[in-house]
Amino acid sequence: MEINLLTGFVATNVDDLKSDRSIRRVESSDKKVVLYFDELTSNETCVTLICAKEFPVTNVQNATISVYPYYDPSSRRVESYGAPRGLGQNEVCSECPQCCDQDPGKG
Repeated sequence: MEINLLTGFVATNVDDLKSDRSIRRVESSDKKVVLYFDELTSNETCVTLICAKEFPVTNVQNATISVYPYYDPSSRRVESYGAPRGLGQNEVCSECPQCCDQDPGKG
């Protein structure tokens, strides 16, 4: 399972995932977390990846989660997800007031 992180977010519980018995191996970088399982069946497998906002980003775009057999990546299933409502939907001016056009007489 390959989880691409939303821009401006970082995974905070990667070490906890390493102790999950259903997960064989965990790899992580700044932009994604990859989980390896011994097998995936038709039964639901639930994994909780906790992410925190590391720095402000406006108009955060959706990211993807891919699930595929290690030896057959062509049978990949991809789904997208987005930031929870209110996170990552800020306007540029609220995150970076100096970036917005301002009346020089007011500054």
